[in-house]
Amino acid sequence: MVGSLSSLSKFSIDSFCCKNQELVNLSIYQHWSERRCHHPAQFCSHSIVSMQTDQNTAEYQVSPTKQARGDSSKKPNSFRSNLIKNPRAKDGLQGWEIVKNGGDGWVTGTNNKPHPDDTVTNCFITSYCLCLKRQLIDLKKEGYSDAFMDLRQPRIRISDWYAPRADCGSEYQICVELLDQNKKPIRSFKPKKIVFQQWNDEPWRRVTHVFKDYGPGVRFIRFTHGGKDMQFWKGWYGVRITNSSVKICREVLCGV
Repeated sequence: MVGSLSSLSKFSIDSFCCKNQELVNLSIYQHWSERRCHHPAQFCSHSIVSMQTDQNTAEYQVSPTKQARGDSSKKPNSFRSNLIKNPRAKDGLQGWEIVKNGGDGWVTGTNNKPHPDDTVTNCFITSYCLCLKRQLIDLKKEGYSDAFMDLRQPRIRISDWYAPRADCGSEYQICVELLDQNKKPIRSFKPKKIVFQQWNDEPWRRVTHVFKDYGPGVRFIRFTHGGKDMQFWKGWYGVRITNSSVKICREVLCGV
C-alpha cells in the first residue's frame, strides 16, 4: 500500500536515512486503519519496507507484520496467495488426494483448447467413470490464526476452470466446504453438476464463489472437484480442469 505519513497515528524510527530519493526502513507502532481492522479492540501493526522522500513530501510502502495483541496477533503474510497446491497440473497429481479414480483414472496433460490465461497450459483430465480429487487446507498451518478467522471472518474466494472435449459429452462437479476443528462442515458450496453434450464447441468456463459472514470456528477448507466422460469411452475423454484457487482476501480485493 502506498500513502502519506499523515495517515500514521504513531510510529517509531528503527533506522532512518533521509536524503532525496533514498530508502528508509521504519516500523510502525499501532497503525490504525479502518480498512484493515474490523474490530475496535484491534490495532494493525505494519512495517514500512521502503520510503522515498522528496523535499517536504514522502511516500511509504507498508507490508503486514504481527498485530499488537495476543493470539490474534498473527496476521497472514499475504491476503492474496492461492492456498491450492499445484493448481495447474504442472507437477502431475502432486498435492492432491485422489478420492475416486474411475475408468482409466486421473491423468494430466496439455490443454486441448486455448485457456483465456495463456500462462495456463496444463490441465487435469478425467476418464469414463467418476474421477474426484481434493485438497484439505489447514488454515492455521497457512498462517491464519483461530482468532484472526473468528474475529475478522475474511472473505474466502474460490474459483475453478473446466472445459469439455468437443467430440465427447462430459460432466463436471465441485464441492467446497468450510470445516470446524473436527472437520465438520460449517458452510458449503455445491452447485449442480454441469453436463456437456457431445459435439459441442464450449470454451473454458469458470466457476467462482465467495464465502462471507460464515461465523466463528472455521479451521479447514476442503476443496473437491472432478467429473467424467458421458460416452464411456476408454481413455481420457472426460472434462478437463485447471487453475483452481482458494484465496483469503480483504473485501476490497475479493470481488464477487
